[in-house]
Amino acid sequence: MEILYKVVFVRISIKIVFNVKLDKLRQNSTLIIENQCTVLKFEVKKLSNREKQVYKARVERHKEKMPWYIIEYIEEKTNLSPATLYGYLIEYEMFLHWLISSRLVFVNGEVVTVTKLHEVPIETLEHLPLKQVKRFKSYLERQGNKTKAIIRTFSALKSLFNYLTKNTEDDNGECYFYRNVMAKMEIHKEKIDASARAKEISEVIFHNNDDIKFMRFLSNEYEQMLKENAPGKLRFFKRDRERDIAILSLILGTGLRVSETASLTISSINFRTRYIKVVRKGDKKSSILATQTALDDVQEYLKVRAARYKCPDAEDILFVTNYKGSYAQISVNAIQKLTEKYTRAFDEKKSPHKLRHTYATNHYNENKDLVLLANQMGHNSMETTSLYTNIDDTKRRAAIERLEQRQFEDTKEK
Repeated sequence: MEILYKVVFVRISIKIVFNVKLDKLRQNSTLIIENQCTVLKFEVKKLSNREKQVYKARVERHKEKMPWYIIEYIEEKTNLSPATLYGYLIEYEMFLHWLISSRLVFVNGEVVTVTKLHEVPIETLEHLPLKQVKRFKSYLERQGNKTKAIIRTFSALKSLFNYLTKNTEDDNGECYFYRNVMAKMEIHKEKIDASARAKEISEVIFHNNDDIKFMRFLSNEYEQMLKENAPGKLRFFKRDRERDIAILSLILGTGLRVSETASLTISSINFRTRYIKVVRKGDKKSSILATQTALDDVQEYLKVRAARYKCPDAEDILFVTNYKGSYAQISVNAIQKLTEKYTRAFDEKKSPHKLRHTYATNHYNENKDLVLLANQMGHNSMETTSLYTNIDDTKRRAAIERLEQRQFEDTKEK
């Protein structure tokens, strides 16, 4: 995606470029961005060390094309992850190209023609009319971008404008400028009630012990399926079998986020008490319980880890992969891909997050305890956890059927 993105911007006019939806651009990139975002930052999943280096390199490459004030902003935001900064740069690159193509670049109050992103002066941002910002939003909407994508775009822009108007200082001790046009923009999230959100989750998770059947399929049937249909892929499955089973079993047996799973260490797991120490979003530390089945699968993987991945026993990173003749910590993207591959072979494609939803649904159905579930899932809000009370619609269906039965009995009496 990244190379295509560069070629498009170099060779094709901006109006054609923007016919590619931002949603599509983000989906095809390896940005790791949560759906929920605050006004001033994206919530980004925890990255492996290797992924951090990849994103740092991408940030440096994209930063070179930016105006000085955006470079300064990026260099100041040391508290943000490389993935967040890269996401912001993608948004800024797109926005600046739009300004250039729309002839909204100002110097001394006059419109000027520029061709390079770094040529857009800070004065353009200072004097950008609100009606043009609204026009930009309308343009994104016309291109079919969803509300979540537009929220992400304006979240990045609001963060930049907030920095420039509040956290900067010129030679006279003043901020670079004070008029924050982005502060006047309100982007409202799509409203969806709990029952509708629960239904969305219900449609994409495992039901009726299908999670158990899925793991049995992976352990007992998938290898034979490859022998019959894709023998060329068999050796890769045999190499990664124990590791991949352990990863999927652990997510289904703990409800861990994919980023938390990728970041696990051996020392974080107490195999006797079944507690796992987890670093949550925002670097919050937590302890959760794992099923015995999941930990048994992890131990089976540890028996073969050194031989399969050239990984010393002293290495504390739990899940590793082959990398340039040695080993490296497995990436979030790799876990996402293997999850989709195996679930597609079993039934239909599911993401690791859907496996997390499956765990949460099963946990609530068995225990009916929202506090326990919230602690296990690492939710900051009970409102999030309460979604799982609506996912099993058996009682709702039974209630409707009783109403229908009452109508049927009344007809019989007549």
